[in-house]
Amino acid sequence: MKKINLSIILLLLIFVGCSKNDEIYEKGTLSFGAVTFVDDVVNKDYKTKDSEMIFAVSVVDALGEEVFKNSDVSNVDKIPLKSGEYTVRAWRENSLEAAFDNKIYYGEQEITIKDSETTTANVECGLNCILLDISYTNKFKELFTDYQVIVSNDRGELTYDENETRVGYFTPTNILKYSINLKNKLGKTFIIKKSISDIKTKDHIHLTIDVVNKTIVNENDFCFDLIINQTINDNVTSICTELTTTEDELPEVTLTKFDIDEVLIFNEKVCTDFIAKVEALGGLRKIYINFISGFDNSYPKNIDLFSLSSEELSKYGILQSTEKDKINSYITFTSLIRKLPADISGVRHYVLSIGVYDDAFSYITQKIKIDIITASLFTKPAVVAPSIDWSFGVGCSDVVLNGMWATLERPASLFFNYREKGKTDWEVVPYSNKYIYNEEDKTFSTSLKLNLDKTYEFRVVDGENSGETLEFSTLRGQRIPNMNFDDWYKSGKEWFPVRQGSSPFWDTGNAGVNYSMAGGYDSNTSPETVKVVKGKAAKLSSIYVSVVKFAAGNIFTGYFDLSIMNPMSSVHFGQPFSERPRKLVGYYMYNPKKIESGSVHQGEMDNCHIYVSLECWGGATERPGGSVSVDPSDPKVVGYGELVSSENSSEYKYFEINIAYNWDKMPDHIIIVASSSKWGGDDYSGGLGSTLYLDEFDFVY
Repeated sequence: MKKINLSIILLLLIFVGCSKNDEIYEKGTLSFGAVTFVDDVVNKDYKTKDSEMIFAVSVVDALGEEVFKNSDVSNVDKIPLKSGEYTVRAWRENSLEAAFDNKIYYGEQEITIKDSETTTANVECGLNCILLDISYTNKFKELFTDYQVIVSNDRGELTYDENETRVGYFTPTNILKYSINLKNKLGKTFIIKKSISDIKTKDHIHLTIDVVNKTIVNENDFCFDLIINQTINDNVTSICTELTTTEDELPEVTLTKFDIDEVLIFNEKVCTDFIAKVEALGGLRKIYINFISGFDNSYPKNIDLFSLSSEELSKYGILQSTEKDKINSYITFTSLIRKLPADISGVRHYVLSIGVYDDAFSYITQKIKIDIITASLFTKPAVVAPSIDWSFGVGCSDVVLNGMWATLERPASLFFNYREKGKTDWEVVPYSNKYIYNEEDKTFSTSLKLNLDKTYEFRVVDGENSGETLEFSTLRGQRIPNMNFDDWYKSGKEWFPVRQGSSPFWDTGNAGVNYSMAGGYDSNTSPETVKVVKGKAAKLSSIYVSVVKFAAGNIFTGYFDLSIMNPMSSVHFGQPFSERPRKLVGYYMYNPKKIESGSVHQGEMDNCHIYVSLECWGGATERPGGSVSVDPSDPKVVGYGELVSSENSSEYKYFEINIAYNWDKMPDHIIIVASSSKWGGDDYSGGLGSTLYLDEFDFVY
């Protein structure tokens, strides 16, 4: 125990003369005796400078009000106090909320002041803080070039840099948070955030930060684990945090002439230069070749390229050269490939891998699959991409067909056959399609345009022989949201054809039907859950409403913004869309009624109407002219198709609406409209109760 004996001198007592209204209290005296402090930390090894500490004092009455305070107890001796119960508090002055080499002490004593008596307070202060220090292992220091730990609570914060060994002192709170900020040799930064809870005053926390040996998670992923050992009063807790190196920092293995992710096919004893490039920005430590499958017993399980001489490597048909900075290495497998035989069946499969360790403790392994065959032609996978040439008419895909020959000389006649899958006759890709030959790699290719949403087969042909038949699928054309009408939500009386929280593509006139001045009716376009093809369907009903007397059920691409003064301007047709489908298809079921409302087609059977208009608005976001009527001859209409029907049906019918294109332009907007009464929009004419069900719309390209 350390002790400070303080002679307390009363600094100042001010007595104000009492008037006749002043109350007279019984008073006693508080004498400040000694303030002592106990340095009872758990970790006895740490020493700090405690000389010349200053202690402050305060006195608090039974109601919790502070009646006296002084920043240096050595400056006071005695003070008068009213009789009663008090708490005398003492603490180390100028101690910070969080600091290095700055312990926090606090103590208090309960006292009773009696009339005309002197009571002496001797306050013992104990350590009133949380202690924390940090160390790093040598293995950790090898891996990271820059690191620091920021420790904080709601009272203060300290930064422990890589050279900080001092103990930090924190004002007590239940939780301490810390953030470990790291930078590895490649400049990659990591931030690990943790917290320590249920901390008590005087707890001494020691963090030891370490890393465990590298762990290979799977073939191409490397991670290491950061180990944080939290020691609190000799109780150790280990926290393991995985730090995954990002792909752009890992060593990389590529082939100079081939796609490393494809199966490499070579004709027996015929091989162009087969070179692998190994790159490690962190510096190469080791390179292994693993002979996984297909190789005979003359090949070991693996070899270490850096431990074998060039003569030893040549036994396996491998040549290796590494640059001085040990960032790049080139491995030539040409002789190895030429030594590998094919099987009697005509093909033999080989698999090897290249494993790379770098100086940044990263590891990757890259498999290479090789087929040695006796054939002379190879069909390589096709590449499918969207076309930007719309002179083809409707939507199409650009397809690049790829092949390879394995003879010493390129065959004189070398071309591709293709056909739609399911058909028997092959078509020839003519030479007018511009074949491109690479004599060095023995590869060739050509391109053609094909319809969307189709599967094709193709092969390489040289007039006598043909390669393997492969297949590919062209791109699926663009669809619009909620074409199956499965997504709906309701707000008040109004149904919306969209999932709640999503951006709407379709809308209805429900807002007008729900409007109170129109009668406040329930939505006449709503989801149907019983009469469906699949999932949900849209149900459109023609109903009576106030004022205009009739409202057809409708759904359209665009949005509805109710205008009381000009109802027809409420509808805004069209949504962005850039594609050229050949057909709009789907299912509908219609139950028409005789037309009794409105001024046209009285007594006739009602008609449903579904139409699609693909339009070019020239950069406008609202339909030019603002009209809700669509005229197929309008110059902005690129393609149009419709279905009109009065046929009553008790089950769904499949429909196809052919889209006739007027121009070669690419449309930029699409309008799809469906109505339970064809004349209900313009003339408010139709049959009350006419009902149209719609489900599973789609495009055919």
